[in-house]
Amino acid sequence: RVADESLSELALDPGVAAVWCTELGGQLERLVRTLYLQDDAIGVAASEVAFGVEGGSWPALRVPAPAGSEAVFVGGRVDLVEAIAGGRRVLDLKSGSAQSLDERLRDARRLETSLQLPVYAAAVHEHEGGEIDAGFLSLRDGVPTRTLGDLVEKSRGTVPKPSRADVLAVRDGEGRATALAARIHVLARDVSLGNRAVRPAAGACARCGLQVLCRVVAGTEAEGDT
Repeated sequence: RVADESLSELALDPGVAAVWCTELGGQLERLVRTLYLQDDAIGVAASEVAFGVEGGSWPALRVPAPAGSEAVFVGGRVDLVEAIAGGRRVLDLKSGSAQSLDERLRDARRLETSLQLPVYAAAVHEHEGGEIDAGFLSLRDGVPTRTLGDLVEKSRGTVPKPSRADVLAVRDGEGRATALAARIHVLARDVSLGNRAVRPAAGACARCGLQVLCRVVAGTEAEGDT
């Protein structure tokens, strides 16, 4: 699937695309296998795990509502689940560099708008239990990035300080809805009301390399000048 998605935008001849897809898929498989040749008590627990979608092996992630309203159900597909001591670690495979992916996990404020990795972690946690963590795996460099757990540990001076449950789960140890669950419900409410306004995280635009193409912030400012 990763190989197919990576090649789909190139508009290749179907025959050439099929050959390239097979070759790239083999490269990805060898890369992942290499990562687990070392004896570090980490192994592959599952891969390509679909939840809450047609043909999926797991049910949808049930997200409880902080205010006691109806739950929200979320589906998706997890690339890779590692078996680690005491639990699981989710790895989302990306074609970018390890450095660029690592930047995504430097600032807890980004978790306010970037929910893919936390949702994957929460889905695995609900199904498997135990300790949970999540990060990216750079296919370009063949190395994993820091994890959401690392981000929480380095946020001890942040006010308010996030907990692991607020970042990696939809329920805390007492079954109460977490901050992640609250963010998912806000997003679901906005979508149901037709509110699709783009709200970049604080400071995100300053770090973005695509400002010249932006129609959200830069474009609005330009229109206001005319």
